Amino acid sequence: MGKILSFFISFLLITVISQAEEKSVKNAIIFQKLIDIDKRLTILEAQFRNFKEKTNKRSDHFIQFLWIITGIFTTLTVFVIGFAYWNIRIFQNTLKEIICLV
Repeated sequence: MGKILSFFISFLLITVISQAEEKSVKNAIIFQKLIDIDKRLTILEAQFRNFKEKTNKRSDHFIQFLWIITGIFTTLTVFVIGFAYWNIRIFQNTLKEIICLV
């Protein structure tokens, strides 16, 4: 009976020690994976920061282009309205001279 009891106790101790080593290995692997994830996250944040800067530069160029187009459209509109007003005044003055001559 004593030999059987000592066998079970030794078996239990060996099992507990092997499980403890497995857990420590598993914890070390988990810790290493977490470190790898942290490194990847740092790289991803840097890439996202670069992408954000490039996108901001592109949007700034696009907004500048829209301002240029707005300026051109405004200038053309003012020019056409001014030309029409000037043309009407000349036409009215010419018409008054023709009426006066008749």
